[in-house]
Amino acid sequence: MAVQSLVLKSLKSDIFSVGLGSDYDGISDVPEGLEDASKYPVLVAELYKRGWTKYELAGLTGGNLLRVFEGAEKVSRELQAAGQEPAYDLYDKRKDIPHLEF
Repeated sequence: MAVQSLVLKSLKSDIFSVGLGSDYDGISDVPEGLEDASKYPVLVAELYKRGWTKYELAGLTGGNLLRVFEGAEKVSRELQAAGQEPAYDLYDKRKDIPHLEF
């Protein structure tokens, strides 16, 4: 729980910019007690005990992601209305995706 405690303290610093993810690709270590998504209920319960509101917990568990996606969709609509073509750039460090020219 020591590592979890550090994670919990850092989460509260900017709760509207945080979300949970369990795709630990590319890392060799994970925080003890947060090895995978099955541990999230324990994390949420601990945050609740530490005074997080249901609104803060809702943001952490999906609301923040939905808010960011709403913003991305808005920008997408604006770019489409302006006639902007999509960018098909790929992150050059991804070796598992074929790099095709469009």
